[in-house]
Amino acid sequence: MRKFIYCILVLSFSSCGLSTSDLYEAYRWHGNEIDVETKMDVKVFGKDTVVHFRDDSYKLLVYVSPIGCTECKFNAYGWKLFLESLKLQKKNVEPWFVVNSYNYRIFEFMCIDNHFDYPIYYDSKGDFGVTNDFNFEKTVTVLLLDSLNNVKIVGNPTAAPGVMKLYKEELGGSLQ
Repeated sequence: MRKFIYCILVLSFSSCGLSTSDLYEAYRWHGNEIDVETKMDVKVFGKDTVVHFRDDSYKLLVYVSPIGCTECKFNAYGWKLFLESLKLQKKNVEPWFVVNSYNYRIFEFMCIDNHFDYPIYYDSKGDFGVTNDFNFEKTVTVLLLDSLNNVKIVGNPTAAPGVMKLYKEELGGSLQ
């Protein structure tokens, strides 16, 4: 509980434009289990692929809803740099980018342009979002999950220094 309160305080003082709804999101998600059993297509650069995840790793879940400017909010290049820094530091984090979009081609072109070669899960029917009760009014939701798929951290480490600090503490060591 102490860590959760610290998370809320860091979020409230370190991110620009933090609203009451952001604090509510952190409170709502903290400790919840995410159901990852939804069947989705998985693609890299718009081509089908197969992904095998380890059961003992953290998962970085980035859910992109069909609302708002995906190109503006997703920041594929920023995520690529963050994930490469995790790899270099041998952090045990599996990326899960789940996208519910009206136009997947735009998203695929954005990934190609940014050399973003991580798997993208296509939630074309919105089942993953509905099953896990994602807020479809928010363009991007970022969650760090433990090996049991329980939410440990709510927030985007590529956009808020305070959230990056929480990731550093949770994953151990320094992150770039």
